[in-house]
Amino acid sequence: MQICNIIAARNPLAVDTCVLSLPEGINLCLDTCSSPPDYNMKHLQCPFCIHIPYADCISAAKEIAEAIRTYNKPVLMVASTDMTHYESRKSASHKDHLALDHILSLDPEGLYNTVIGQRISMCGIMPTTIVLAAALDLGATQAELIRYTDSGETSGDIQQVVGYAGCVIS
Repeated sequence: MQICNIIAARNPLAVDTCVLSLPEGINLCLDTCSSPPDYNMKHLQCPFCIHIPYADCISAAKEIAEAIRTYNKPVLMVASTDMTHYESRKSASHKDHLALDHILSLDPEGLYNTVIGQRISMCGIMPTTIVLAAALDLGATQAELIRYTDSGETSGDIQQVVGYAGCVIS
């Protein structure tokens, strides 16, 4: 199960709530227990364990963007995913960069279609698509790849790696 966290900084004494009407099967829950109380944050989590149609990703993104606009305070959205799983470094890097090219081009539909169409084993494609689309709805204009690597860098095994990437969308 992948978790897409929307982390909202808030006043430690305030309790904010946000209700979203998302497509059926997409559930958000406010998680106030995952961080110690002194962290001054709350997490809105979207668990995804199945693939949903692209149109539903866009519906979810629009609802999230509208909720963030209504919240009217600084928000950091984080989509967590691994990239390709258990392929050679060469194969994983090729596939991962196909997906990353769409992230860096701020192209959620291209990302979704590429990952599904190329059968890339990026486990967090749904939250990544949703967060990318929500960021665009909120006015994002650029994306930067901070680093790409794979598990072989640590394990030494380059025949079966898991890819990892860090990107910032702003």
